[in-house]
Amino acid sequence: HIYPTHSRSRFLMLIDGFRIAYRILCSKHESRFTITAQDPLELGLVSYILSRITNTPFTVQMHRDYYSPYWTEGKMTRYLRRMLVPRILARATKVRIVSSRQKTSLDTFGIPEEKITTLPIRPELETFLQAYVGRAENSRFTILTASRLAPEKNIPLLIEAFALFHTSHPDSVLRIVGEGEEYAHILHAGKKYALLSVVHIVPGTEHIETDMAAADVFVRRSLHE
Repeated sequence: HIYPTHSRSRFLMLIDGFRIAYRILCSKHESRFTITAQDPLELGLVSYILSRITNTPFTVQMHRDYYSPYWTEGKMTRYLRRMLVPRILARATKVRIVSSRQKTSLDTFGIPEEKITTLPIRPELETFLQAYVGRAENSRFTILTASRLAPEKNIPLLIEAFALFHTSHPDSVLRIVGEGEEYAHILHAGKKYALLSVVHIVPGTEHIETDMAAADVFVRRSLHE
């Protein structure tokens, strides 16, 4: 079951999420629950408080390395939020990570190895392997990137690199698939290099395998992953 909070802000979302989760945990005494937090930050704190007052075990998901210098670069709020990470991880029943690199960072926290489970995010390989798009003989050379349009994805730098590449390969296009807060910044980068005719920003899709099959090169230029 999914229970939307319909909150007006992220702060209110934490309060509303706590209220909904507390009601569920208290109303179904016959069920056994485990609380899982999407991150060891604010959501982890809410999960920990719920765990304490309802005597329910909770786990933490870690999808990024919070001690990467790029995650906190120039953002004081992230430095402050990161102070929660070791405290939440130390109190979690289990910690799920997605890469061996994260495990190295967890040594900094002194998290017992038996508490850690490494479970990578599995791509739907079958879907990608089955995708096929016939290429026209006169089709343009296509470079593709697909991600959230977020600062850590570093897409403006990709556009800068593409500007250099395009000078010697004028038949090429850059296709950016995704949505997010950096849309205006990315659009500005395209205008800056006069590339709007060959830099195509399109909304996210549930069929990215089709875009990938139709492209010649896939590029990922994230600051941290």
